[in-house]
Amino acid sequence: MELRHLRYFVAVASHGSFNRAAEILHLTQPPLSRQVKDLEEELGVTLLVRGSNSVKLTEAGEVFYEEAREVLARAEVAVRRVRGETGQEILRVGYTSSITTGIISSVLAEFQAATPRVRI
Repeated sequence: MELRHLRYFVAVASHGSFNRAAEILHLTQPPLSRQVKDLEEELGVTLLVRGSNSVKLTEAGEVFYEEAREVLARAEVAVRRVRGETGQEILRVGYTSSITTGIISSVLAEFQAATPRVRI
């Protein structure tokens, strides 16, 4: 199983259509359909119920959809980390001590707790 299989399956499941997923993925529908079928064969379960114009997730498909989304998200985080794209933002705050002495530390602590990815 490759990440590509997961991406294809997630696209089909989230859009409810092979045709729409193929457009978004810049593929034609037959290869996309084949890749998802290969994934189902590898897993030994049916993930999608194919209709004439749409697809629906089976019970196994719903479970696998959630897991596949998590795997893809985790893979994206790994790629960003290895590229040095940590996603951390920096907030620079300027203030005068006389006006904000009593509140600045508590406000910044609350902000930091609410937005841990932002470095102050």
